[in-house]
Amino acid sequence: MKGILKEVISHLQSNKAKYCRITHKRGWLEYLKDGDLVFTAQELHQTLRKIIDSDQMRPKGNKLFCLRRRYKFTIKADKAPYRTEEALERFIAISNAENFYNQIPIGGGKESIDIGIKENDSKFTFVELKPWSSANPPLYALVENLKN
Repeated sequence: MKGILKEVISHLQSNKAKYCRITHKRGWLEYLKDGDLVFTAQELHQTLRKIIDSDQMRPKGNKLFCLRRRYKFTIKADKAPYRTEEALERFIAISNAENFYNQIPIGGGKESIDIGIKENDSKFTFVELKPWSSANPPLYALVENLKN
């Protein structure tokens, strides 16, 4: 997934003020202030379609889109969550209506949608969680969500 994100970033004009506005937290904070994303939605759409829409990226496997809820998460010796993203995802699933699902398999392997909300028979909302302290920029979640 990180290789895909690097490829997406390399195709976008993302430098501003001598640094990449996508890969630096400072860039995202400045975006929140000035609203300048440095690339258009159309540029992002075209780039993602070019990179992600391929036979290699399409899901494979038997348990595709099996709606489920998982509640257990890993904790450390001090009872803190081992992965905060995992704990938050479990909390969201258990705290909401029966139309909220988590860890929905889509790739046939370890790939899953973090949170899925079934709005009705023809509308399903995907949510990809990423911790703020992550080394990955917010665009990583968007690319992963679109890939999924």
